[in-house]
Amino acid sequence: MSAGAADITVTGSGSLTTGAIGEGASIRITGSGKAKVGDVGKKADIRITGSGDAILGRVDDVTARVTGSGTARLVSQPQHSDYSIMGSGKVVMVGADGKITELAGKDLERARHEREREAARAERDRERERERAQRDRDRN
Repeated sequence: MSAGAADITVTGSGSLTTGAIGEGASIRITGSGKAKVGDVGKKADIRITGSGDAILGRVDDVTARVTGSGTARLVSQPQHSDYSIMGSGKVVMVGADGKITELAGKDLERARHEREREAARAERDRERERERAQRDRDRN
């Protein structure tokens, strides 16, 4: 099966398999179910609550929210991504070089802290530059 766009919901221990989805996919898994989806043309929005699995082909833009021990598996590294993991769940991606990257909640928290530190550093640098420029203007 293939479709232009799809809203996929798996509740309990069920499973669903689809072919390619051209426009985008909204995937909701509650419980231990599984959704296996072919390539998604544009955006995939994944929500897993419980121990379920979502397996996706290639997709450019992914938002994944995993609550529990579920797993979102992506056969490629998306160009744009937003991940949130609460619990022991994970996001697993295969890069263009075949390297497997696995993200767990603690990895995302560490990355978020690093982004916050980098943003604070950049703001301090911008403020120093503004102060320097003001001093130069005051001297002239």
